[in-house]
Amino acid sequence: MFGKIISIENNAVILANETKTIDTNLIGFHVAFAEQSRTIIGEIISINPNEIKIFLTGEIVSNIFIPEVVVKPSFKTIPRLITGQELELVLGKQDFYEEQTLLIGNCVTYEKHLVTTEIKEFFDSHFAMMGNTGSGKSCGLARILQNLFYYKPFLS
Repeated sequence: MFGKIISIENNAVILANETKTIDTNLIGFHVAFAEQSRTIIGEIISINPNEIKIFLTGEIVSNIFIPEVVVKPSFKTIPRLITGQELELVLGKQDFYEEQTLLIGNCVTYEKHLVTTEIKEFFDSHFAMMGNTGSGKSCGLARILQNLFYYKPFLS
């Protein structure tokens, strides 16, 4: 399905759509560009009969997902869909009952996958909740705080 890289513009990679079909079910899914020392991760943001546009979201280096792209993929790199192991590095551990894991919520793109983070990482850096009035920012934050205390085995 994925063809060669046609162009790289800022944080977007344009691929040739070799199947010439528009499969909008793939929008939102992640693509990996495996390089020698890192795997660059991107999200499919648009598909047309000729091109697939992917927004670069981060890199996996030494089995750690870094949410920024330092090095763009080489034009020789063959893109592929992300593997389950890589997806867990991006979304977080899927066993949220682990003592140091905070459940954020369910992933809407990948059914039956959770979005988690390590508690220390969550509080070691900044985070923001943005949205329109009435979109659920306060409820979302309340749920994260509830999850912080509700799912911890050391509290029982």
